[in-house]
Amino acid sequence: MRRKSNAKHYTVVTFCLRSIHMSLNIAILTQEGIVMSADSQLTAMTPSGPRRVSDNAEKLFELPGNRLVAVSGDLCFRDVSGRQKPFGAFLAQFGKEPGAQGTIEEGARALNQFLLRECRTP
Repeated sequence: MRRKSNAKHYTVVTFCLRSIHMSLNIAILTQEGIVMSADSQLTAMTPSGPRRVSDNAEKLFELPGNRLVAVSGDLCFRDVSGRQKPFGAFLAQFGKEPGAQGTIEEGARALNQFLLRECRTP
């Protein structure tokens, strides 16, 4: 995702979701805003060990209130009905929730509660 600041102030949030491999998320604060980047490789564990699945995984997301979220680790979860969904779909759904509009601290708590409510734990 490429995003020019245009004098907006962004807050950067990173999540590591049960990762056993490496992801690269970088955020650099400049006078004009934040430059943020992430790798796009997706690796899956197979019986024979780690295997590269994709080089096009989405790991950067924008939420309301000029918030950027970078994720690493498991990028797919099962929703409460058992369907597997990419993490970005959960974030898009969360972005429509009233809690997504609060302060950074309130938003982080609201996102945590949303994921606990909407995701099935393994």
